[in-house]
Amino acid sequence: MSRFRTACTLLVVSLSFLSFAPPPPASSVANSTWGGTDSDGDAYEFYFHPDGHVRYSTNPGSATAASYDSKADVWSQNGNTVVVVLRKYSTYLSTIRGNTMEGEAWNRNDASWSYTWKMRGKGDLRSKTEPRIRMEEGR
Repeated sequence: MSRFRTACTLLVVSLSFLSFAPPPPASSVANSTWGGTDSDGDAYEFYFHPDGHVRYSTNPGSATAASYDSKADVWSQNGNTVVVVLRKYSTYLSTIRGNTMEGEAWNRNDASWSYTWKMRGKGDLRSKTEPRIRMEEGR
């Protein structure tokens, strides 16, 4: 009976270490497209350029869709944490868990919101019919 208890104790201790293990580091988001909605119900899609800037679309696939691609919109990643800054106006602080990116965002007007994005795939997957707006530096 004591061998059984020892084996069960070892099993419980081993399993407890598994539950506290940190998630494996996320792969780089460079050259990938992510999209989803925020807590206000607005839809977004983000393409993470390998050079550190991000292209994003609002309301992708709808009649009011618009795409913004500016070197002033940047991203950085450290492990499972991704930060996106859009023209020094709004900031997104994300945590990656598998193929999901969740986080909080805020802007210069003190508005804040949460969001959940799913990885849509590698590469720039935007619709070829989507309107494009190229933002100039400093706008």
